[in-house]
Amino acid sequence: MKIELNPKLGDAIPGILWDSHELGNIIKAHNSTPCSICRMHAMENEEYKRDHFHVSSDVGGCAKKVFKVMTTGKKTGLSGVNFLNDGHIHEEAILKNIQRGLPEGYSLKVSKNTQEAIYNADNFGGFKLIGHTDALIVTPYGVFGVECKAVKEEMYNKIRKESEISDDWYGQAQGYMVLWSLDRWYFIVKHRATSKILMPIRVDIDPGFIVQKFNKLKDIYERIMTGGKQPNREHTNPKDYECLWCPFGDAVGDKSCWKDKEVIDIGF
Repeated sequence: MKIELNPKLGDAIPGILWDSHELGNIIKAHNSTPCSICRMHAMENEEYKRDHFHVSSDVGGCAKKVFKVMTTGKKTGLSGVNFLNDGHIHEEAILKNIQRGLPEGYSLKVSKNTQEAIYNADNFGGFKLIGHTDALIVTPYGVFGVECKAVKEEMYNKIRKESEISDDWYGQAQGYMVLWSLDRWYFIVKHRATSKILMPIRVDIDPGFIVQKFNKLKDIYERIMTGGKQPNREHTNPKDYECLWCPFGDAVGDKSCWKDKEVIDIGF
């Protein structure tokens, strides 16, 4: 049966429904900013530029991208607030299913990104690292972290085929383990279209990686605090996966990153 996608002349309801949906997503995203520091400053100044780091994006992220996001106030997440809000719905569904099915002796403490931890990196220049967990699983063997990811088919198949996750995710898990003084984190990866999940991925604490990435954050922090120049990007190809979703990349970003002529910069 053929349908008419354009609203009929004189019928305002489709437009009202569409506008309300988009506005509602923006309101939800604005009101659900998990970081207490960002939320406070956003109420005062929408152009607020960060002087602290977020575990979810910064520990494993490209140094240049992290620096530019923090100093320009530009947001990550080029898929928009609709995609982000839908991700939270998927996350809630995953965790509720797990809670319903856990055996005796196990429990899941769901925080919905409301449980905040702040780490003061005194041995790395004194920067602040802020994180919010999805959940903690309490078992007879100890307490461990849980992070949910709802991904598109390309990412789902890539992980399954290559048995590899991005540095963003790996860094996120390492940062959480530092903040909550735990030694193990699990990723639960869900296919957005089919609702299937991969076998949960275990990540153990990696002290060498943590030191390397905290030195990177220290370098970025010092550049920001002293008005220094941006660090070089960590990628050599604009088609690298992180670059494809970067707000400054060529694929979906403003194309500014790869226009820069970079010189040797040892940095961290």
